[in-house]
Amino acid sequence: MGDIPNDEMITILEHRCGCPLSHAKLLVKVLNSLQVQRSKTNVFQGKNGLITPRDLLRWAERHATTKEELAFEGYALLAERLRNDDEKEIVKSVLEEVLKTKIDVDKVYYDEKSEPMSQLSLVREQVSERSERALRKTSLEYSR
Repeated sequence: MGDIPNDEMITILEHRCGCPLSHAKLLVKVLNSLQVQRSKTNVFQGKNGLITPRDLLRWAERHATTKEELAFEGYALLAERLRNDDEKEIVKSVLEEVLKTKIDVDKVYYDEKSEPMSQLSLVREQVSERSERALRKTSLEYSR
């Protein structure tokens, strides 16, 4: 199967995923930029070694509402699966260049108000509550 022409890919992203036209165009531009980068550096083996049309569909289905969200979702999808930090940096720089925004990975993951940190706090509270209940139960059993 051959490459999907850019215009067709944009239409697919827009109609199948409900992606805004402006975002669909940016996603395809990232696809093209990463493929060019791959061919320049030979870092990524294979025709679609870094990004595939399926990746674009998954990315579009995340329904980002801003360029910043779009950039981070793209980073999370494309770069986080890579093992090499240099490759992650290539993805990050392409995303930042095409989407004209900065990706602060540390802030998104580790800022106190970030979603991952909020989820971690919630889990810690749940574990703490379970531990306290287990200790009370054990104390009651030993006091009898």
